[in-house]
Amino acid sequence: MIAGQLSVLRPTSLRQSLQMVIEHEGARFVAGGTALQLEWAKGLPKPPTMISLGDIPGLTGISLSGDMIRIGALTPLSTVCSDATINARLPLLAAAARTVAAPGVRNLATVGGNITGRAGCLLPSLLALDATLDVSRIGGRAHENLLHWLSLPIRQDEVVEAICLSSMAPDCRWTQRKTGLRAAFTPSMIGVAGLIELDGDHVRTGRFAVGGGMVPPARLRRAEMLLEGASWSNIDWEELKAHLFEEVCAPDDAFRSARYRRMVAANALTQGLRPTAKARAPVNLVTKDKHIAGEILLSRAEQPHRWHRRPDVESKTSGQLPYLTDKRSPDMLVGRILRAGLPHARIVSIDTSAAEALDGIIAVVTHRDI
Repeated sequence: MIAGQLSVLRPTSLRQSLQMVIEHEGARFVAGGTALQLEWAKGLPKPPTMISLGDIPGLTGISLSGDMIRIGALTPLSTVCSDATINARLPLLAAAARTVAAPGVRNLATVGGNITGRAGCLLPSLLALDATLDVSRIGGRAHENLLHWLSLPIRQDEVVEAICLSSMAPDCRWTQRKTGLRAAFTPSMIGVAGLIELDGDHVRTGRFAVGGGMVPPARLRRAEMLLEGASWSNIDWEELKAHLFEEVCAPDDAFRSARYRRMVAANALTQGLRPTAKARAPVNLVTKDKHIAGEILLSRAEQPHRWHRRPDVESKTSGQLPYLTDKRSPDMLVGRILRAGLPHARIVSIDTSAAEALDGIIAVVTHRDI
């Protein structure tokens, strides 16, 4: 079918989908479409042809065989968050999935889409879990380690069918942290995941991974080797943090330095994995004998006459308060903002003639009118 100027094809088998992507130059596979929408929001060109994978059987669902869990590539992230098998056997992955996007987006976004974009927030956790992929190509199916697959050149003529993972050991230690502007919805500034399996007091396996957003997904092998066979009770966590800091590869951008990203990753991994320190007694930073002259201690106890309850709190929390944007009338003008779609761009000219020629347009307002 045709959607605007886009051609949308709907194959019913993997072989048919792979044949279509070869026959249509510039075609892209699509499942939930959330990654493509992010590209378009940045102003990147839309593909001439989209090949929807939603009608192909066998690409969704979660199955268990022994200790192995298989997750269909088109399984929504919301399913990963709520699935009983994932939460019981792969709590690290369930925790990571809850940090990806907003709940509404997780209903559309898929596990496979988070992987194939090679910048997804699930990648550190999947690498720490030593995930493997079932991949279909014209030449046949392949079963590849995720880390190896990420090192290969990007291919448009392949479909990731499923992600395969071993159940986590019941007594393993793990941590996961996505650091960004928000806990969810935005891409991470850097994401980390770590997993340590113990044999008594000795470390049997340690896996550390970083990735997400601008950070290339990677396993931190040198730090893993430092921990292998070590005594759990005698780990030098400061030494491990220093090794992690040196090994993390992260870029600079306009807001954060590579050094800051590396420091955040090293701190998050060591603090998340080390044995819990003895809880300290809370410290009261404000004491009555250390007031500054003229200082007012604002609290319900100290200033009860200044403590008021907002009169609109009940109507707001119950959803009954009418907001300005709720008002509609037949003679209203409705305004919309068109953004450039390019961060940090320098706008050299604005041509509004095409917008002014549209039916129903009353006015086009630019900086010249403000």
